Amino acid sequence: MEEIFLYIENNEDCQFSLQELKGICKNKVPDDKTIKKRLKLKYGSRIIITEKQGSLTIICFIDTQHDVLNKFWQDSKQQNLNEERFRILNTAAEILREDNIQSVVCNTKNYPPPSQMFENINSEIPESLTYFLEVLILKNKRHKLEHLKLICTTVCHCIMAAIHPRSFISRLQLGLSVFSHR
Repeated sequence: MEEIFLYIENNEDCQFSLQELKGICKNKVPDDKTIKKRLKLKYGSRIIITEKQGSLTIICFIDTQHDVLNKFWQDSKQQNLNEERFRILNTAAEILREDNIQSVVCNTKNYPPPSQMFENINSEIPESLTYFLEVLILKNKRHKLEHLKLICTTVCHCIMAAIHPRSFISRLQLGLSVFSHR
């Protein structure tokens, strides 16, 4: 039995068949019942002996199996966490696009006069898009809030113009292009 114990302890594997352990013995080969009983006495709850009728008897070390299962679970949890994040982002994009941005009706026939070009600049921007970008950009910011809100407004107009290139004419972009052309 000492040969079996030495083989198990010096081997990197965590799983052995009973036939493999019997093949280690050079002199007297103990019977199956004795090997299982002595392994349980020596290793206690650290091993599991799995027996199937008409099949191989497998001996596994629990510590190693727990490490393998734990690593597999952590890896799959990390992968699931990333997949969940992308699923949430995809859902947020769908909500913003379908429920809010596509339902906005804009007047493309008439433009306001230049003196009123920048009044109520966010009137055609959905509140949810503005809210989303303000949460994204303004979170934990304390300085230059007005400047950052202008950035949010600009990004909102860019998104709206990208999604509806024919049905949304941004007064902000139009006013800036007229101003830079002069």
